[in-house]
Amino acid sequence: MLAFITFSEAYIVSLTCSKYTASSVFEAFLLTVSAFLGMTWYAIRTKHDITLFYSVMSGVAMMMFGLILSLIFLPPTSFGWFMLEILMVIMSLVYVAIDT
Repeated sequence: MLAFITFSEAYIVSLTCSKYTASSVFEAFLLTVSAFLGMTWYAIRTKHDITLFYSVMSGVAMMMFGLILSLIFLPPTSFGWFMLEILMVIMSLVYVAIDT
């Protein structure tokens, strides 16, 4: 089952990457790796208790839920999709810091 999921995800990623130029895929890869390494470095080096971010994450999750509902039931706008993407990036980066 895990092998099927892994190969399916690899196939989807390969199809998505084939739609873009190699330089833009590489730029996205570098941006993702640098963001992940930066948040991991912050989580390891910080003296602050970052478990307090759980409350921030619940607030971001609620904003995402409301935004998804508005995008489903109201006419979708490019600004709404942009805000949803920004919230997803924030949520994933904070989860990296909390989980490390």
